[in-house]
Amino acid sequence: MKRRASFFLAAAVVSVLTVAMITPAGAAAPPKLDAATLAGLRYLRAHGYFPLRGADLLARAKAHAAAVVAARKGQPAPAAPAGGTAPSIGASWQGISDPSVTPPDTNGAIGPSSYLEIINLKLGIYSRTGTLITSATLGALTGHSNFSLSDPMVLWDPASQRFFYNVWDVGASTMAWGFSKDTNPTTIPGSFCNYTSSFGYNPSVDIPDYPKLGQTKDFLMIGVNHYPSFSSMHADRTDLLWIKKYKNSNPVTTCPASSTFTSGIFKNLKNGDGTIGFTPVPAIQTDTSGIGWVVTMSDIECPDICGSGTKISIHAFRPNPRNPSKPQFKVMGSDVTVGSFTSPPDAPQKGSSDVLDTLDGRLTHAVSGIDPANGNKTAVWVAHSVRDQPAARPHPIAHPVWDGVGPQLVCVQRRHLQRPSL
Repeated sequence: MKRRASFFLAAAVVSVLTVAMITPAGAAAPPKLDAATLAGLRYLRAHGYFPLRGADLLARAKAHAAAVVAARKGQPAPAAPAGGTAPSIGASWQGISDPSVTPPDTNGAIGPSSYLEIINLKLGIYSRTGTLITSATLGALTGHSNFSLSDPMVLWDPASQRFFYNVWDVGASTMAWGFSKDTNPTTIPGSFCNYTSSFGYNPSVDIPDYPKLGQTKDFLMIGVNHYPSFSSMHADRTDLLWIKKYKNSNPVTTCPASSTFTSGIFKNLKNGDGTIGFTPVPAIQTDTSGIGWVVTMSDIECPDICGSGTKISIHAFRPNPRNPSKPQFKVMGSDVTVGSFTSPPDAPQKGSSDVLDTLDGRLTHAVSGIDPANGNKTAVWVAHSVRDQPAARPHPIAHPVWDGVGPQLVCVQRRHLQRPSL
């Protein structure tokens, strides 16, 4: 705890602009969607995200990455990074699906009695051994129009002993979020308290894309890439949204009033070098710390931008000492040097000419916790899909990379997950 506190106190912190714009889920009819919103929804349904610098640039970046990797065919494969052990696979089963949308945006969280799987556009509740207890649409869960929802996430919070979820309402530029009433939800929506937060966004000029959910003992954090319109498809800044959490670990019988939960926004996240901190991903905490972490990175699409691809920025988050009901946040991150990376080509599938979209090198997931392998210090594990570097694989491989970033600002571990036989 002292190591975390000393790091944070050495960093510049800023006050937060508080907005109390939370309404009960389903309290008002969803707004009518205009043509631009519908066009944006169609793009999201096809791709699941907006490109950072426009669809044309992303397409050129993909073509460039594929050409670079194709030119390396026949070269020897690089040696695997030293250390590490192969993961063991536990229980597995066929999950829920929704053939009406793509990509599925699959993720989930496990608690002491159940596993929650959330996808576009459904939520499934399972026993820990894989028996389906119930499933429903995200519209049924949130009270919002199902067609307007996207980018769902769910996490297990060890501090409050309950699940939290977040879903983006694209048409309204709001976040539909909530939590389970106890450790073991069994019905949808009855086992959940559900709310909606606007964070002051105006849906005509604020598009908070690619929301990523994380938490601390006291707050929920949601990182977004901000777009001024659907037509531009160019991110102009990034934001971190926050919500004061429900922290009591006892079962809930009556959901708290929406006014219980203050919320706010930090705008214009920057990397340590002053560039836009793209795709902020708050870490999902596996401990009960009051200090949280958010990771960002530079745009690395190539050609045109061709970022350095050697750094990830980490931003510290904690309760404000003067008013613990509000947070402090390090808007400008501290850079951590990691192994070199660039944006990936799309990934091949065995036995098919169809390829899988691998995004643009952006960060996709972060988890924090005490790391016994690193002297019980706090570490943040970060994942993203990147292209192999000069000692390349003999096939056009895009693979996820996990960087173990310690808040002491060094990269303590780096692992590649790849399948050279494809």
